[in-house]
Amino acid sequence: MDRQGRWPQKREGPAETDRLDLSRSVFRSLVASLKINIGSRVLDAGCGSGQLTQRLHAFGADVLGLDESAKTIRDASQAFPHVAFQVGQFPPIPLGHPDAEFEVIIVQGLSPYADNLFGRAAFQMTADLLCSLRPNGRFAFLNAIAPGHGREQDPPSHSIACYARHLSFFPGVCRVCHLPNGPTTGVVLSKILGQRSPAIWRLAVLKIPSERLSAEMWRQLAEQATAVSPKQCCDQRDSAAGSSDSPRAA
Repeated sequence: MDRQGRWPQKREGPAETDRLDLSRSVFRSLVASLKINIGSRVLDAGCGSGQLTQRLHAFGADVLGLDESAKTIRDASQAFPHVAFQVGQFPPIPLGHPDAEFEVIIVQGLSPYADNLFGRAAFQMTADLLCSLRPNGRFAFLNAIAPGHGREQDPPSHSIACYARHLSFFPGVCRVCHLPNGPTTGVVLSKILGQRSPAIWRLAVLKIPSERLSAEMWRQLAEQATAVSPKQCCDQRDSAAGSSDSPRAA
């Protein structure tokens, strides 16, 4: 994001729900995990072609899809004309407007998170998004591992521990979870039948406190996180060490 509040007009990779199909069971688990109800105000940040945005709209959520690519937003708006989409900028709705705050923010694919979750750009992006989250709201990274892959995938995924560690620098309660992707027997049967196993979907969620923080305070927290956090996250460490597949603790 530049000083005028604009995000770069390029994508570092597709939204997770463009790259891999989101099954009904995963969608139900996502909605339940984030306490999304009919009428809930939801921001789908890095929405890509709008697949998840459209499903949340059909579910009954009051959802806005946001993406860095103007072309992607044009295509999504044409595919789902009854769904609200917007080219990425902050704030997505001017602060002070009645619709400026969201109960849930879901992040799929935004360029500041692409390389290093512990860098200044990533922390500042989280702070800017948190400015639009209501007290007691939930901020979530939605992430998937492709069938038959660990973190060796295209585009690469960060370790779930790094997502959790990133969120832990902000006030609130952080948790991680895996979203069930159909019956557990499906993985075994798919191997017997020679089919690909279903994707593994993961959430790292921060529920922020009930006390309202100012935009200035969120950004100060981002600067503090940049100063004290590790300088590299999982993918950069793996590149330097020869790409280890072992999980890393938060």
